[in-house]
Amino acid sequence: MTYKPNFKKAYILANEILLKSRIINAFPFSVTKLIKEISDIQCCSFKRAQKYNVDIEAFGSDSAILTEFHGRQIIFYNQFDIDERVRFSMLHEIGHCLLDHNMDTCNKELYKKQEIETNFFAAQLLMPEQTLLELQSRGKNIDYFKVFISDEIQ
Repeated sequence: MTYKPNFKKAYILANEILLKSRIINAFPFSVTKLIKEISDIQCCSFKRAQKYNVDIEAFGSDSAILTEFHGRQIIFYNQFDIDERVRFSMLHEIGHCLLDHNMDTCNKELYKKQEIETNFFAAQLLMPEQTLLELQSRGKNIDYFKVFISDEIQ
């Protein structure tokens, strides 16, 4: 069976969050506050997890992971990554939950599809397509690696 990412579902979900959130009123926004606003998922840094003797190496991820811990869903994240990576990784992880992904799957094709969907979801929250297109229509420079407003660059 071939699995195709459901970009439409991820796009609609991200846009619903963008429109309904009371946290998002500027970019960049607080990812931890957004996660708290839209879910019961807790956020915890790898450093803080180590204080509670959580084996972060067992997670299998160097950036972030959504897992159940003592009956709670928690996103553990690497606070030493660059801020942009931390923000993306945390939104990626909550995307799995909100998109109803089966993270226990052994099916490589399904796993790959889910990863693509959550990457798209996180990107749409951090860099909404509508905003980028509007900035371009106003003559602003949109770079593939960094979004910036060209007249502010000196």
